[in-house]
Parts: sequence; C-alpha cells; structure tokens
Amino acid sequence: MIRVVLVSLAMLAVPFIVYAIFEIVRQGPDGKGPRSPRDWERDSVLNLGFVGLALMVGALVYLIATDEGSRDGIYVPPRIENGKLIDGYFNTDVTPVEGED
Repeated sequence: MIRVVLVSLAMLAVPFIVYAIFEIVRQGPDGKGPRSPRDWERDSVLNLGFVGLALMVGALVYLIATDEGSRDGIYVPPRIENGKLIDGYFNTDVTPVEGED
C-alpha cells in the first residue's frame, strides 16, 4: 500500500518538478533569472496538475494490471516458531468457499 501511495505522489509531482527545472534553466520573462514559484500562472499550475493526475491514474492502472498477487489459496504470513523464522507462503490445500471463484 505504501508503494502505491509513494508512486502516486511521485507521478503527481513529476510535472511540477520538470516545470521548476525548466524555469530555473530558462531566464525569467524579464531576462534577470528564473521566476519564483509564486509567479507561476494559474493556468500553468492547473495544466501541471491535470498532467500529474493523468500520470497518477496511469501509474495506478499499471500497478493494478501488473499485480503479481496469487489467487491460489490463502496467504499464511511469516511467523516465529521455536525461535526460528518461518517464511510466509500460500496454502493451496484450502478448498474454496461455496459461491466464490
């Protein structure tokens, strides 16, 4: 879950970071240097936000489509027995509940 949130936030931030770098590289409108983020036009920020949202949705679709989760059995989480760590695994010996696929 944390990975999904971090990827979503990163995709939302990418257009703003690219635009900030563009503004730093470009000399501002007066030729005296980069503009302050406070001087960004409202339309530019809205467009950056829309592009960021589109990237975020695309990343979420990609993460969901490439999910490698197993649908075979029930996941048994890792545990400690007699001082030894037992890795987590999928128990495939479980019969499905009636009415579920």
